[in-house]
Amino acid sequence: MSLELLMKEKNANKAASYQMPYDTVLETSVLGAILTDPRSMYEIAPVLKEDMFYNRQNEIVYRVCRRLDAEGKNIDLFTVSEELKKEKEFNDERIMEFLIYLTGQCVSTANVYEHVIILSSLYKRREMIRLGEELQSMGYDRSVDFNDLMQKADSELYA
Repeated sequence: MSLELLMKEKNANKAASYQMPYDTVLETSVLGAILTDPRSMYEIAPVLKEDMFYNRQNEIVYRVCRRLDAEGKNIDLFTVSEELKKEKEFNDERIMEFLIYLTGQCVSTANVYEHVIILSSLYKRREMIRLGEELQSMGYDRSVDFNDLMQKADSELYA
């Protein structure tokens, strides 16, 4: 077996033992905080972006909350439920149940900003992993110019 194949196999086995960094309990707690106290959006919206959610359903709920907030509309179980029905990604019959579940996951709204900072950190780690995998793939591809590879690494790391 060639050295290149051994390295690929070793890296594949190593990667398989790692788990992507995320915390869906923390995600649901943040969403519960928004639904419990919509004023928390003022504090967290500048930091928390939709794609920082690992769980797709949580991302969609947050997108709806951001949109309602941007439109100056109230954020509550009923307005969010009605907007989620338009998204077509939820079972209409289970939306309210899911939103009530989210509010139950909120232990306190007092530390929501710190929770968002943790979610942001987890997102940045996932992005770092994605970039590392992309750069590794490009590194193996001899048709990719080395200077292009370095420029890609530099621009992504310091963006």
